[in-house]
Amino acid sequence: MSVDMGASSGSRLEGKRVFVSGGTRGLGKAAVSAMVAEGAAVAVCARSAGRLESFVRELVDAGGRAVAVPADCGLPDEAQRAVEQAHADLGGLDIVVNAAGVHPAWERVGNHPTESWDSTIRTNLSGFFFVCRAALPFLVAGGGGAIVNISSVSAGRGWELYSPYNVSKAGIESLTRTIAVEYAKDGVRANCVVPGVIDTGITSDILEKDPSVRDVLIAMHPMGRMGTAEEVAEAIVWLASDASSFTTGISLPVDGGFLA
Repeated sequence: MSVDMGASSGSRLEGKRVFVSGGTRGLGKAAVSAMVAEGAAVAVCARSAGRLESFVRELVDAGGRAVAVPADCGLPDEAQRAVEQAHADLGGLDIVVNAAGVHPAWERVGNHPTESWDSTIRTNLSGFFFVCRAALPFLVAGGGGAIVNISSVSAGRGWELYSPYNVSKAGIESLTRTIAVEYAKDGVRANCVVPGVIDTGITSDILEKDPSVRDVLIAMHPMGRMGTAEEVAEAIVWLASDASSFTTGISLPVDGGFLA
């Protein structure tokens, strides 16, 4: 599905062409909405074709510019195809946002199921690598651009029972710093947003299973609340925009003081 509607209300990303993985839920969905509102044309990528088409249709009906790219970016061939399709549909590529994510089984390292480890690393880390690998030649050929990867406060601590998630997020930050160094002279910036516990997406899945965890999660943040997807999306927009033109290789916490 490909559409091109009129100008939107914002201007920080006017004329920019964006690829967002994991773009129909949680932080990815909030990022897509914020970037479309700032004038970008966004290729929204997700595994669920039905939810993807519905969301893109909403964006278009509201006057935004968007295309739907169904794919599982945890598979290298699909990630390559998705990025190539986005480049073709949008007429180029300026910004990449990796927001796809799953959460693993709750289990100690000594008992953690191989399937949970593999699926988490595949989506949360390998998928980011596959997308970046596919997108970088386009960004370089276009004179530069920005990559924004979604990490987590779990990258910096041994969050109990969450080993593959912790490892995947730490890997994302290392991958991002490497890209920043390797491609700085090509005009490509790469940065991470590091959310605290956000009241959406994966957190919502956890709270559905055990609502009593909410108070525990809130207590981890000195600000006394969980964050919102919109607050994280604002940081993504800033890192993707020319306002952060001298910023690369950083991990920007949006965490209510969690890591302070």
